[in-house]
Amino acid sequence: MNQALALRVRAFSSSIFLKALLALSGAGWFFFVLNHLYSNLHLFAGRESFNAYYAELGESPTVLWGIRGILLAGFVVHVGTSVVLTRRSVEALGPARYRMKKDAVTTYAARTMRWTGPIVGLYIVYHLLHLTVGAAMPPGLTRDPSDYYANVVGSFQVRTSVNGEKLSEREVEVLDHLSKGLRIKEIADRMKLSTNTVRTHVRHIYEKLQVQSRTEALNKMRYPRG
Repeated sequence: MNQALALRVRAFSSSIFLKALLALSGAGWFFFVLNHLYSNLHLFAGRESFNAYYAELGESPTVLWGIRGILLAGFVVHVGTSVVLTRRSVEALGPARYRMKKDAVTTYAARTMRWTGPIVGLYIVYHLLHLTVGAAMPPGLTRDPSDYYANVVGSFQVRTSVNGEKLSEREVEVLDHLSKGLRIKEIADRMKLSTNTVRTHVRHIYEKLQVQSRTEALNKMRYPRG
């Protein structure tokens, strides 16, 4: 029995098994990305379709956190097996070095995987901080937990006036709230400012953009309107 157990442990710790785990965890993330991209096509159907999809997903916390748990486990397995296999490769080489290094039959993707993997990992961290947590939103923007459409579209827009005069961070934030259909009083409450201060920001926005109304300002800056 001990011998059988030892054989199983040896099999599960073999490089072939670890490479299989590495491939399976990578494939799992690959198919998740494909599904994620497909889901985000709701963006092209408009605000209501996009927000409805993610609101429905948020209404099922068990499913949502189950998916996140599986993805986290896959990430840990993928990184862990990569580290172990890389260490084994270095240890197998020992202090000796090849006099002439010649790659076996391989691809560019395989040769650069040790660099592209960490880059993708860093992007995942940024993506989570950006749209999931809201800690990496562009200056002047705040994450709206109920308006996923505005969070995405607003983050990819460049907010400068057409005559070259840039809006301040406060003005960008006010304009962002205006794009969601908020009134002056509501904007003041959210930003913890007086209504007169908000009106002053709105006036400066209109002057810089050379417009006379909220609609003209949003059209000029190509904001998604609420």
